[in-house]
Amino acid sequence: MANASDAAAFFARFPAQLARWGGRSDAAVDALGEARRALQTAAPRLPPHDLQKYEQELQAIQRELAEKGQRARGAFQFRRRAQRAPAAAAAPAAATTPSTPRTRDAWLGTAELGTGGVVAAHLDGCIVDLRTADVSALHLHHAQNTLVLLGDVSSSILLEHCTRCIVVGSVGQCRVFEVRASALLVDTSSVVTLEACDAIQIGGRVAPAPALRVQDFGDAFGGHAHWRAVDPAVYSGMARALAALNPHADPPHVAPFHALFAL
Repeated sequence: MANASDAAAFFARFPAQLARWGGRSDAAVDALGEARRALQTAAPRLPPHDLQKYEQELQAIQRELAEKGQRARGAFQFRRRAQRAPAAAAAPAAATTPSTPRTRDAWLGTAELGTGGVVAAHLDGCIVDLRTADVSALHLHHAQNTLVLLGDVSSSILLEHCTRCIVVGSVGQCRVFEVRASALLVDTSSVVTLEACDAIQIGGRVAPAPALRVQDFGDAFGGHAHWRAVDPAVYSGMARALAALNPHADPPHVAPFHALFAL
C-alpha cells in the first residue's frame, strides 16, 4: 500500500459516507455517487480485501435502490432541489490558466511512467507498454486513441475520462468511470464496474471470458445498454497486431487495434 496514513483516513471516513444514503429517495443517488467516486479515488491505496468489501457494500445499496424503483412502478421521483441564488459576477482573471498539455503519438514504458502505482494521463495516440513491468495499480485518465498493454496487475486499474482506448492485461480489480467507445480485454476474478460509460466492449485477455461479470451503475436493472462482450473473432486479429508491434515506429501503430474493435 502506497500510503498507510491515507488508507487509515479512508477507513475512518468511508463507512459514514456509505451510511449517508439513508434509503431516502431524494438523497440516495447523490450519496451513492459520492461514495462511488471516493472509493475509485482511494482504490490504488487500499488492500484488495478491503476494496472488495466496500465494492460489495456499494453493490448491495445499488440493488436496494433498484428494488425500490421497481416496487414504486413509476411513482419514484427525486425531490426538486431549490434553485440557488445567482452568484455575484467574479472579477476577470488576470490570466487564463493554460490547459494541460497532452502527450501525443508516443511509446511509453517504465522509463516514462515508472513502476508500482502507475498514473498515465493526458495521452493521445500513444502505446503504453507495461507488459513486463512490476505494476501494482494503474490510474489511466484523460486519454484518447491509446493502447495500454499490462502484465499482471496485483491490485486495481481505474480508467476515467477516456475515449477510444484499449486496455489489455490481468488485474485484481477493474473500475471504469466516464469512458466512451473503448475496449477492455482483462482477466479478473472480480466484477468489472462501469459508471457513466457507453459503448464499452469487455472480454478476457486473450480469449472470450465465459463467466464475465459486469456491474453497470448506469443501468440499475442489469442490462447491456452501455457495454457488450468482445466479438470472439477479434482475438486472432489482436494476436497478429500484437506480434507486429514495433516500438521504434514513429508514430506508434495504434490504428490497427482500433480497427479491430471498430472504435
